[in-house]
Amino acid sequence: MSALLDSRPPTVLIVADAGDRRDGLAELIRDAGIPAAIAGSRTDLQEYLRTHGVPGLILLDSRYFPGESLDLSLQLQAHPALAMVPVVVLTARDHQVPGRGVDALLLKPVNPRLLLDVVNSYCRPKSVA
Repeated sequence: MSALLDSRPPTVLIVADAGDRRDGLAELIRDAGIPAAIAGSRTDLQEYLRTHGVPGLILLDSRYFPGESLDLSLQLQAHPALAMVPVVVLTARDHQVPGRGVDALLLKPVNPRLLLDVVNSYCRPKSVA
């Protein structure tokens, strides 16, 4: 039995409000052949979800939503369509542990190779029968 591959990987949605860093993450991911989109605020995030649907992965920068990143990830998990979307939090705290609604933490400054490994693990094209 042969499997067909969906040739386009799911989009990575980067939720951060710092332009240069956020844009650099998006460029790194796009250069690896994976679609990336940006949301610089909760409003942008809601607009993206309304107009584009569910991303394959959400990268959430805790620095730009201090104290809110875990709360935001829990809110995302409460929506049925978003409950299965993995959330990876980028953090400068090396002692922070993933909470409910967070699939992984990446310590900043983020190692580009590690970031791409994590993104690929969630956004690899899926086989369909």
